[in-house]
Amino acid sequence: MAESYGLVQWGRYVMHITHERNLPAILRLGLLCKKEADRRNIAYISIADEGIQSRRSQTVVPVGAGGTIHDYVPLFFGARPPMLYAVNRRVVRQSEIAYILVRWDVLTLRGTVFTDGNASTNGTRFFDSREQLREVDQKACGAMWWNKPPDIRRKKSAEVLVYSGVGVEHFGGLVVMDNEAKDRVLRVVQARGLQLNVYVGPGWYYL
Repeated sequence: MAESYGLVQWGRYVMHITHERNLPAILRLGLLCKKEADRRNIAYISIADEGIQSRRSQTVVPVGAGGTIHDYVPLFFGARPPMLYAVNRRVVRQSEIAYILVRWDVLTLRGTVFTDGNASTNGTRFFDSREQLREVDQKACGAMWWNKPPDIRRKKSAEVLVYSGVGVEHFGGLVVMDNEAKDRVLRVVQARGLQLNVYVGPGWYYL
């Protein structure tokens, strides 16, 4: 599925990336924004750059429910975001990273907003009307690489920001790098008694 539909699944899914060891809590509680996870004292493995997280904690969301980025669950329009490349260059192995496919209908949830680039980067715009989805550069979101032309890296990281949390009922499956990861993640899904497919999509990773 992941390979056949390419890096962008417009109109079907947006996606969240996380360490697979976070999946038991996510499949029980849903995806929670950082502020809510911290408020509940939920332990999790962060794959984010701490400097960038500090900036996101102070970046105000000017539309929707307001607040800062940390009041929202971040989702990408396209796979292979630059964030994943940065993870690959640190200590976390990509084989331990899973994509959670989130159904497109989260764009209809109250308070959901989206951006035309990385939400904490200068020049990025925020939107709260689906009529403005044309402002998102689908070609950039689906790019395999993003070193040029100028500004493609920012556009590649366009986000959907869901206020507070995303329930498990909005999940449409998971994507992992290889069959070994699929076996591990399937065990977690089955332990929760959920009917979620786990797909192998190596093209969604920086191998």
